[in-house]
Amino acid sequence: PEFNRQPQKRLRCVHNLGTTKAFQRVRSREKSVVIGPKGSGKSAILKAVSSASGAGYSIVVTPEVFATSMLRKFVEDSAGMWDEDEAFVSTWIFTLLVEVFKRICERARGIPAQALHSVRDFLREHATYQEVDIFTRFIKYLKEIQNVKTGDIELSSKTKMLQDLYALEPLYAQVPALRDGLKEDILILIDELDQGWDNSLHANRFIAALLQAAIRIQRLGLRVHVVVFIRSEIWDLVKYQLEQLDKLRSSIEMLSWTLGDLAGLILKRVDYCLQMGLKDIEAEYGLISTLFEGPCNGMPGFEYLASRTTMRPREILQIVRRAHEIAVEEHAETITGQAIRKAEEDFSNWKLEHLCTEYKFIFPGLERFLPKFRGIGPVVTQMDLATIIRDYVATQEVERLPHWLHESPSQIIQTLYSIEFVGVSRATPDPRKGGGMLSRYEFAYERPSANVSGATSFLVHPALWCRLELETS
Repeated sequence: PEFNRQPQKRLRCVHNLGTTKAFQRVRSREKSVVIGPKGSGKSAILKAVSSASGAGYSIVVTPEVFATSMLRKFVEDSAGMWDEDEAFVSTWIFTLLVEVFKRICERARGIPAQALHSVRDFLREHATYQEVDIFTRFIKYLKEIQNVKTGDIELSSKTKMLQDLYALEPLYAQVPALRDGLKEDILILIDELDQGWDNSLHANRFIAALLQAAIRIQRLGLRVHVVVFIRSEIWDLVKYQLEQLDKLRSSIEMLSWTLGDLAGLILKRVDYCLQMGLKDIEAEYGLISTLFEGPCNGMPGFEYLASRTTMRPREILQIVRRAHEIAVEEHAETITGQAIRKAEEDFSNWKLEHLCTEYKFIFPGLERFLPKFRGIGPVVTQMDLATIIRDYVATQEVERLPHWLHESPSQIIQTLYSIEFVGVSRATPDPRKGGGMLSRYEFAYERPSANVSGATSFLVHPALWCRLELETS
């Protein structure tokens, strides 16, 4: 009832991830690449890490939407010039280290006087790069490379000038004297790389070069730690452009959430709203059941709502918040079965829209293709899927058909699995899911590397059952 009387405080969005293992590994510098789908908590971890490190020694880099469009225009205007990825990598290193040097000068305590003097001289010499935002600086340095390439300069001089721009010797010359002077780590936290990203060649090279630059900066021996937060599908597209990918793997944090993790997240929000003072969230997991009236379709209320998501924090917060809003409107003292079912219906509509938006640059046309599953399922055979695919493709103009729908039906089915639209039958049911239909299928967020080519039975994800009007009785 108390929770019911304080709707203005319910499930307030706070970034209380300080106890998650992923946060701890990033904060302790064990991990430097954090990978997860939209809504999996990447930005929340960034904010928690930044807050824990203190604003003075953390640099947050979040590309504005205009950044990649500005880059695209510049590259297109310089057609034929950018066949060297090294130009992008060197430009990123210059861009980020100038930002680091600025931060060192702002917090100069402990830095040897000679090193500080040298860094300040360097910044004065490159003042045109110092007083601009990060992405303007990036473009300005790239333009300097372009001007040398296109300039009317004797070949040997041009070659030497380009080598100097790529080698960054004046920049690197500042590093040795700073190694012992820095008493605290400087964190570079890079997030929101999907802003303005369109899966074009230029956008992917832009991101791959940034990742490569981050790796090289960390090898300089400075107390500079770079953490990149990147969406899973973008990582899969650019990772093979990275040098020595195998050596990077130990630094990767793949975000995944269990039912217990998500229950703990909800309890933290409730604890924050009601100032309950819970000391051990894990020991209080049973409290989650007190929010709900009782089982829904034979499942505890929270587990039922979680099963209608793809196990991402953003989604569980959305669906539980919606169920709570409806319960408040009903003047109920707990989240009722009716509130759960209405929240499920609303979330199902959102989820299909989110899915199509999330993959619009990788698998365009999902918004036209996925509705063809209306009324078919939720359990579908390999033959059912192949028939839907062939029937849809046959009705489309070949030249307007998205590239991924030109693949074989088996490859398209693999794509539907990878985007979590369908799950594949398990060899043995998962007892943790309490029996029933859901225990017999697994989805990409549980086993992303599964090859489904030999599978015969699939399940449309429960998050989409309401939207696609699938019979589940």
